[in-house]
Formats: sequence, C-alpha cells, structure tokens
Amino acid sequence: LGTITIVKCHYLGRKVFMNKFSSISKPVENAALRVLSFGAGVQSTVLLLMAAKGEIKPMPDVAIFADTQFEPASIYKHLEWVEMELDYLTDKAIKIEIVKQGNIKQDHINAVNNANDRIATMPLFLENHGVIWRQCTVDYKIKPIQNKIKEILRLKKGQRVSKNIVVEQWMGISTDELERVKENNKPFIINRFPLIEMGMSRGDCYQWFKKHYPNKPLVKSACIACPYHSNSMWKDMKKNDPVSWEEACQFDEDLRKGKSFYKLKQNPFVHNSAKPLRTADLGDDKTPDLFLGECDGMCGV
Repeated sequence: LGTITIVKCHYLGRKVFMNKFSSISKPVENAALRVLSFGAGVQSTVLLLMAAKGEIKPMPDVAIFADTQFEPASIYKHLEWVEMELDYLTDKAIKIEIVKQGNIKQDHINAVNNANDRIATMPLFLENHGVIWRQCTVDYKIKPIQNKIKEILRLKKGQRVSKNIVVEQWMGISTDELERVKENNKPFIINRFPLIEMGMSRGDCYQWFKKHYPNKPLVKSACIACPYHSNSMWKDMKKNDPVSWEEACQFDEDLRKGKSFYKLKQNPFVHNSAKPLRTADLGDDKTPDLFLGECDGMCGV
C-alpha cells in the first residue's frame, strides 16, 4: 500500500484510513536506530515529549534538528528548553543532535552577488508569475539528517548500508496533514508517523502540551522568510515578532539587489503576491497552507 493509497483512504473516511494506516506505521522490529526528525515546532515537540514520558514506545535513540540558521529566535530558545526537559525526563537518554548544511539566508544573498553560485533554492515567487523550484528542504533539512544518521551508524563516506540495517525515522505529522505522509527516499530508512497512529491532530497536540505545560507557549517552526508563510503568519510576525519581520523584509529586498539572482531574468519575491513583503497586502488569508501540499514533513512541525 503506497502513499497515494494512504491519502485516498482519508477521503473514504477517517475509520477506514486509520485501519489502513495502522498496518503501515508501526514500530520497526529490530531497528538498528530510532531517530526523530525534530523541527522544534508543535507536532515534533509534542511527539518527542510524549516519547520521553513513555507514552510512545520504543523510545527514540536520538532526535535530530536540521538548522537552516534562519529560524526565529523563539525557535532556538524553545530548542534549549526542550533539551533541558529531555534531560530531566529521560536522564539524558535522548539527545538532540543539531546539524547544519550551510546558512540558507547567506547562501541566497551570496547568489545575488555572484550569479554563478549554486544554491538549493527556496520556492520564491517571480514577478511575471511562476515559482522557483524548491530545493531547500532536501539540501538544508533532509540530507543533513540522513548524513547524521549514517554518521551515528558509523558509516564512512560513500559506504553502502548493509541490507540488515534498518532505521526507524519518526515524523511529526498529524492527522490533519495527511498530504505530507511520504515514504523515505532511502531504502534503509522507514518513516513512522506515531501521531497519526494515535489519531492525533495538530489541535490535539496543542491540548496535550497545554495539559502538561500550561504556562509554556508553542511556536511554529519555519524559516523566517519562508515563501510558504500565509498572510496570517506574516501578520502575526509583523505584530508579535518585529525583529524577524524586519529581517524577512530586508532579506526580500536584498534578493533583488546587485546581479540577477541565480541567473534569473525575473525578480524573485518572498510574498506570494510577487510584491515587496514590506508593502504587500496582508489583508486577507485566502492562500492555502502550502506547507501541506508541498513541504516534505521536515519544516513547520
């Protein structure tokens, strides 16, 4: 049963879907390693803490946070808090590994100044319609995590993974994000979706966290100037995080300075209107949640 079939089951009814999915997402027997892809957002935070409290088993060996170095300060502060909470709950049995594959913001600015630089592009909007092909998730999120998994398995660069080695990778995807359910592109890694196994939505995650940590806020994990932000997210940033808002606006403006960005003949923009973010119309929120349809379950969770 493939990913497409899984998603179709959702439209046939929640019960049918859950019955079908229960035979797919489950603990991997004799897994050589259990890894949680940690984005420091709502779902992955709840997933990690539920495991630390023994509510999901077997407990992951490690959580890996792929840092694009362009997250808001609130995420890095939250990351530090989760690390301390894990130490308290598990006596340091679960560690958060932080991996980096360049600085996505600086890499894009460098590309403006030198059009020959090869970068993993963000899905920026073009002034005459169209969107730049999204490569950032793979290069800044997926590959660094996969490389860290190989490092933990003590595999040398270029060394093939033995057929008897299987890695269970937890993904913080909830029942309202079925579009993001995908198989891993590495045959030795099997994705697991514990939140879906338990029938938990994003709202359920909020409720669980509120029950256990009533005075602690949760934040959404995403790059400060991610083009997949909806108008409501931009407005919230502008009102409640002016530092990030200014950084996003400045980044958007810098993309159109100097040489043609990445040899493009059109100007790129962060906002989906293909207008400067600083003056873009944020009055409505008719934009669909592009994280659901496009992003691979590595960002925003």
